[in-house]
Formats: sequence, C-alpha cells, structure tokens
Amino acid sequence: MKKVFLIITPFVFLSTLSAQITREEADEIVLERMSREIPPYTVYAETDGREGAIITTSAGEVIELDYACWVYYIRNAIPINESPTSGRYLIVNKNSENLLTIHTKDDFGANDMAAWRIVTEETLKGTVWKLVGVVDVETGNLRVFHKPEDCRIINSFTLMFNSDFAGIARSTGNQIFVDLSRKDYVFNGRTMATECSDDGWFFYYTAGPVTFFTLKKNELKFFYKQNEKEYYFLYHKI
Repeated sequence: MKKVFLIITPFVFLSTLSAQITREEADEIVLERMSREIPPYTVYAETDGREGAIITTSAGEVIELDYACWVYYIRNAIPINESPTSGRYLIVNKNSENLLTIHTKDDFGANDMAAWRIVTEETLKGTVWKLVGVVDVETGNLRVFHKPEDCRIINSFTLMFNSDFAGIARSTGNQIFVDLSRKDYVFNGRTMATECSDDGWFFYYTAGPVTFFTLKKNELKFFYKQNEKEYYFLYHKI
C-alpha cells in the first residue's frame, strides 16, 4: 500500500480558535472555488471535519492530516469503463479559510465514498424530481414522457431521494434504484413488473449506466450514450 503522509501544523492566532470554519462555510468556499471551472464535475465531502483525518484513496494511497479540516473530493466526468488518471482533494483548514489541493494518481475517490455526501447549493435528501423526458444532445429534441390517464401507478416518472446519494426512480410500473456514489451513477437495480405506457417501457430498458450527471438548482440531468449518440434524462424539481 502506498502512503502519502501530509503533516501540516499551520500557525493560527489564538483569537481565531473560537470561530472555526463551519461545514456550511467550508462548502461555500469549495463551491466558490469550483465555480471557476467548467462542469461536469461532482463535489463530495467527508461527513466529519476532524483533526487527524485519514483518507484511503481507491488506488490505495493514504493521506493523513494532523490538523482539523474539512475534506472534499472532486470527481470529473469520465467515460464509462475507463479508469481515472488522477484524483483531486480539496482541504479546508477549520481554523482559517486556507484551501489546499492534493492530486493523486489512478484515484476515483476515497474507499468509503458511500459514506460521503454530495455538496450542492441545497441538499438532495428529501427532494422529489419529475422526469420530463429524454433529450437528444445533438439536436436538442425532447421526447416528453406521458402517463396514460388510466394508469393507476402513483408517483409515475418521479425520483425521490432518501439521502444525499440514494433515491428511487419510478417509471409507470417499476422502481429503479439510483446511487450517485457509484462510478457510473448507475440506475443499479429495478423491480420487474409490467408498464402501463410505452414511455414507461422506454425508461425501464434505457435507464442504466450514465456517463455523468449535472445538478443545477431545479434541474437534474443524467447523460448516457446509445448507438454512439448522447442523450440525457431531464428531471425538474417538484
């Protein structure tokens, strides 16, 4: 196992110790920094800001920090089935607004990534999204999904998040499970019932691995490729 020991003890004035950077403030610092870059990317945060943080990357490297900090990982979109060439961690000092960047090799994030959270302007947990349809990226054409009037399935074409990572997407007869902590943000499991619309069947069979997703306030997009063309499922927040 490779190890990267990062031992930094910054000088801090005593007057600052009583006003440490909060998680929300650290989120703002990181989001402001990332706003200078072109998406798609996803920002993940370790749940605890503590002194002596130890991070084990997916490549087996270990990062050790001997001061209190908030740790973030930046995941850029990469093609499905390709390995990352590098990883990037942003470290916010809890006793100041200092921001440190650490680059790693062949890293797709910490090995406990499922316990981290996605950082956005607002939390995903408890939110509900409506599936508008599927968009052809090249032409911009939108295929709007419709639920037949005689379809009795409740909450058709919705996505409900029960955490900042996981949620349940519904078609017109089935549930499809979403896990944003996975490499391909895959719709990774589903029930096996009948559908009451052609749009429901289309979504059921098409929803699978995606190349990346974007989240901007009230709009959520899942991009995927089919027959060498790029599309995305378009969700609007309810």
